[in-house]
Amino acid sequence: MNDKGRPREDAILKRSLRALIAVRLVVASAVLGLGIFFLRGESGAGRWNRPFFAMLGITLLLSVVYWIGVRKGRNFRFQGILQILVDIGLATGIIHYTGDFASPFALLYILIISASSRFLLLRGTILVALLCAATHGAHLSLHLLLGSGDIGAGVMVPGAASASEGSRLFALQLGLYAITFFLLAVVSGYLSVRVHKGGLALAEARSRLRRASLNTDQILR
Repeated sequence: MNDKGRPREDAILKRSLRALIAVRLVVASAVLGLGIFFLRGESGAGRWNRPFFAMLGITLLLSVVYWIGVRKGRNFRFQGILQILVDIGLATGIIHYTGDFASPFALLYILIISASSRFLLLRGTILVALLCAATHGAHLSLHLLLGSGDIGAGVMVPGAASASEGSRLFALQLGLYAITFFLLAVVSGYLSVRVHKGGLALAEARSRLRRASLNTDQILR
């Protein structure tokens, strides 16, 4: 990218990061709030509530840090990548505390992939999707290795009646997530590239119009 296009690119990334921070805060508050409400224990802030409250507090704190970083920082793409990596870690933590295999919050990875496409475009979004799939697979594999139950008894893989069936269900789940993440990354990344190019073209057209207007004013004077 040439020097003339870099300020325009930085401005687009800065707006994208601000939108990402705002959307993340709203979505995280809604998701964690639902978790606190529906998974609350009889004692109030029980074993379900504590992790959710902790992650909600972490999300709020990180949102403030991210916002300050966008205002004072320069390398906006690096900030975006760092935010995505932290989001993957937080999503994995929520999945761990809400049932691992049976957790409904595995869909949070889809939101992360969709959000990353706004500034990472196609190739970067595909890498994020692969990272989400690898992280989810590693987390579930670690859960199996460290768990005390028998995979064949269906303790860790719900519905499994034997060890071989449990292994197949495990592979099927990871495969479906990987395919879903990849397809989502391709579609959202492609659309983001189109929007990004359109935004750059529009900004360039506006810049040319301003220059033409200035030249016209100078001629008339």
